[in-house]
Amino acid sequence: MMKLAFALATAVDTKTECVRLFGIGEDMNQTLYGWKGSQLAVVTRMTDAMARKSPEDRFIAVSEASAIMRRGWAATEITMVAEGYVSDLPVETEGKYFAKEFANGNKNIKEAITVTHVANEEVSFVTKPYTYSVPKTVVWEEENFIPFRQRVVGTDGLYPLLFCKALELAVDKRLANEPGVITPDFYDALTVAMIDVGFETKSFV
Repeated sequence: MMKLAFALATAVDTKTECVRLFGIGEDMNQTLYGWKGSQLAVVTRMTDAMARKSPEDRFIAVSEASAIMRRGWAATEITMVAEGYVSDLPVETEGKYFAKEFANGNKNIKEAITVTHVANEEVSFVTKPYTYSVPKTVVWEEENFIPFRQRVVGTDGLYPLLFCKALELAVDKRLANEPGVITPDFYDALTVAMIDVGFETKSFV
């Protein structure tokens, strides 16, 4: 709960500030938080260049980034913050493509910040819908929290399943066998690897 709340609060502040500075419609890039137990080990944000690519390319980039977070930072939990959509009538709109519905003017579909957290093969979600106002203002609504579900199926399960699989990877053997000899150069190399797959990274270890 605290990790979800932290990621959501950070996203809300970031979104609000981006819109204030750059205008209505300014979207946030996908951001990943890698946790090692109770500690934040790494935060990484998709680059603007990668964010402009196709959903398939972005999914591959997140896959590669999450694998590096697990193997290099020994992440035990992953949180993803992304732009998305949420429905006021989930039963009536089940199975619909929300982005298309929103673009077509469906008033029951709203833009939202979505936070996905995966730990121990359990998935928790929180969404916070918003609308825009003038001048350069975000109007936030109450968040919706869905806690502790097992692996999610269907389209909503693509990223959670990806994170579950990433967290099953073995960590780098140097972390597992010789943690005392890890130097800053080790994490510098990981940061460069993350740039190569389309993410800007801050390490906290």
